[in-house]
Amino acid sequence: MKSILYEDEQKGVCPFCKGWGEIEGGSVFVEDGSAYQKCTCSSCNQTWEDRYVLTDYLKLEGS
Repeated sequence: MKSILYEDEQKGVCPFCKGWGEIEGGSVFVEDGSAYQKCTCSSCNQTWEDRYVLTDYLKLEGS
């Protein structure tokens, strides 16, 4: 499955069975400038890794 297809799907939908709201995500790990999270669908029992990319930042008030 290509990443672009998964990105186009609605968030919270399993990329394999298209089940809605059955996604369980583990801890988010940050390593070497990237972040990732193991995900599991409780409907079809598929597992995958979501990968995150920093696209922007926002300075918080008072910092």
